[in-house]
Amino acid sequence: MDKLIWYSIPSPSYYDKVDGVSMIDGANCSLFEEQIQESIDLFNSEIEWDEMWTLDKAYDRFESGYKLFLLRLDDKPLGHIWNDGHMFINVYVSKNRPDGLSERFFKYAQYLSGEPSIELYTDEWNKRAQRFFEKVGGTIFKF
Repeated sequence: MDKLIWYSIPSPSYYDKVDGVSMIDGANCSLFEEQIQESIDLFNSEIEWDEMWTLDKAYDRFESGYKLFLLRLDDKPLGHIWNDGHMFINVYVSKNRPDGLSERFFKYAQYLSGEPSIELYTDEWNKRAQRFFEKVGGTIFKF
């Protein structure tokens, strides 16, 4: 089993709107089914990961109270972040994004979450995620 590295990241008290971001929850998820599937498909086209969630799993998460932030540009999927209260999971932005958009999307999703800080983790081998989480102000913590 891979070792997990945990981060805590303070949320901004205000953050300018990022165009193309939708906040999806159990009340509106059926309106975004096609966009959710497109984001899943984009992820799967760029990354091979056996634990990737599916549309069925998305509906299970919505029923459990999760929110999903979707990022789209020019009506095409570009990324997603799942939010369960103070936790972010499955943070992803396509490698074909404009410079700086990943950080803006992440910070805006934090702001929309309404939480004073976000906790998240990544596998020890995922150096790219570690660099990103540190770039957006994350500090490592241990249990």
